[in-house]
Amino acid sequence: MYHLYMRKLKPDRWPVGVLPVLVNLVSAAVALILFGLTAALATMALFALVFALFQTIAYVRTRNWGYLLSVAYAAFLSLFFATAPHGPVALNPPRLPRLFLVMAIICGGGIIYLAAARRLKWRGREIFELAAMPVADVQNGFTERPRPIGRIECTRGEILEFAEFVGSNLIAMSYVEANRVVFMPIKMGQEFAPVYGWRYDYRKRTWIAFDFEGSVSVRISEEDYLDYRDQLSFDQLCNSLGRLFIEFFESFRGGEGLRVIERMNALRVPIFS
Repeated sequence: MYHLYMRKLKPDRWPVGVLPVLVNLVSAAVALILFGLTAALATMALFALVFALFQTIAYVRTRNWGYLLSVAYAAFLSLFFATAPHGPVALNPPRLPRLFLVMAIICGGGIIYLAAARRLKWRGREIFELAAMPVADVQNGFTERPRPIGRIECTRGEILEFAEFVGSNLIAMSYVEANRVVFMPIKMGQEFAPVYGWRYDYRKRTWIAFDFEGSVSVRISEEDYLDYRDQLSFDQLCNSLGRLFIEFFESFRGGEGLRVIERMNALRVPIFS
C-alpha cells in the first residue's frame, strides 16, 4: 500500500497558500482601525475581486474546473462585501447582498469538496515520491544536464491530449513548443510563479519532455534533488521520473487516466503539501 511507504522527501509543514488570506485579513483590520467599517468592507471586496482575476488566469493556463469555481466564489464574495450594510455600494433591493452571500457559501462548499478530494492540489510531491520509490541506491549526486530516457510510439495529437489531462489535473504545468511538450511538476506552495508569472522560464526547474517524434528526456533541478532526505542515485532517479510519465501517458492513452489520479491519491500526501 502506498500510504505505508516511507517518504523519501523532506517534510513540508508550511502551507504557503494561506498567506493571501492572512494579508487580506490584516489589511482589512488595518482599514477598520484607521478608516472604519466601510473601508474594511471595501478592502475585502477589492481583495476578493483581485483573487477572482488571478483564479481566472489559473483556469486559462490549466483548464482545471476548480479554479473556475474559485472565480465564482471570489466574485460573489466581492459583491457581498461591496454591497453589505455599511459597504461602499448601496443596492436596491437590499436583499441582494444576502443572495450574493448564499451563492458564495454554495461555491465555497464546492471548493471544500474539491480540495478534500485533492482536485485542487498540485501533485509535485506525489510525482517526486513516486519517482523515488524504485530508487534504492544512494550514490552519485546531482548533475545539470538533461538525460535522454527513451522513445515511445505516439502521435502529436496524443501528446497534446495528454498535456491537457496533465494540466487540468494539476499533475504538472504543460508547455507546448514547436517540436515537443514539456511537463513541469509543481509542489503545493510553489505554483504562484509558474501559474501567474509572465513568460515563466521552466528550464532551471525539473521537467519531463515528450517530443513529437517520441523521444523522452528529463531534467531534475538541484533544488528538487536536495529536497530528498538521502542522496539518491541521480541517474536512476531521472530514469524513474521519465518512466513514470511514460506510464502515465500509456494509462491515459488506454482510457485509464483515473488510475493515474488514484495512484497519486494512494500516497495520502496532505492536501496542502
